[in-house]
Amino acid sequence: MINTLHRRNAESYSEILEIAPHMAAACLEQNEGNRATNWSYVSRLARDMRAGRFVCTHQGIAFDTNGKLIDGQHRLWAIIEAGVPVRMRVFFNESPDSLLCIDGNLPRCAADRITLGRTLGTVRSDELATLRAMVGGIGLLHKRLTAHEEMELLQQHREPVLFAHDNLGNTRLAGIANSITRAVVARAWYCVNETYTLSHFCEVLRSGVTSTDRDPIVVMLRDQLVELHKRGTTRSVRQKQYALTTRALAAYLLDQPLTVLRPSTYELFLIPEEESPSPDAVSTTTSPSATA
Repeated sequence: MINTLHRRNAESYSEILEIAPHMAAACLEQNEGNRATNWSYVSRLARDMRAGRFVCTHQGIAFDTNGKLIDGQHRLWAIIEAGVPVRMRVFFNESPDSLLCIDGNLPRCAADRITLGRTLGTVRSDELATLRAMVGGIGLLHKRLTAHEEMELLQQHREPVLFAHDNLGNTRLAGIANSITRAVVARAWYCVNETYTLSHFCEVLRSGVTSTDRDPIVVMLRDQLVELHKRGTTRSVRQKQYALTTRALAAYLLDQPLTVLRPSTYELFLIPEEESPSPDAVSTTTSPSATA
């Protein structure tokens, strides 16, 4: 059991302890007047704890001179949800006034944390935005992940994500090159044997300049994306952007003429971890050069 109550005038100190779920529950009994619990964040922490990815650092839990919990409630709830003991630094005899300063600094975003992990080099936030949309698929149903989980996904999909960013860079027209359109291109990367035609699709989408008979479908998509962007960036708008790009790119790669571009109602580009493709999904054996 953690003794959270110490002499008011004693010096503050810390210990590294293995906190079991029952100990976490006891500590939370001293949690009064804290901020509202973010249960989604608790679930993400718990997944890292169960997977053994949670690392003991200088950031842990803290009690003030009255034995009151002033930092770490989400970590404690996560231990309970994970159902496993976790090593963590515990601070005692902290001043009650320090509550005003805790978590008041600039937090590191996921891209910062992955970059500082030195496994993948420099990682940009827009890469992670593309990754999230890519994994979410046509419904953009990607759940919120921890930095560890996103790092693992990025290790798996870094090449297609970078391909999408290299070939679909920023444009003056808003709505053309963003995480949604890049996510579709990154998915399509897995469904072609050669990437030349996919690169050409991106170039026409960026520039609006056609040079082959199949390019008008890209211009049609480009015009619709520009109009869609004027409606804002709501979830429904983003879903339609994704569905339109998916339908246009599939028709382009398969050299299917379209007189009207309508949103796809299901995913046409599957990534390796997905199964049960729809009948109209673009095959991973489809070669753009073979249908040119």
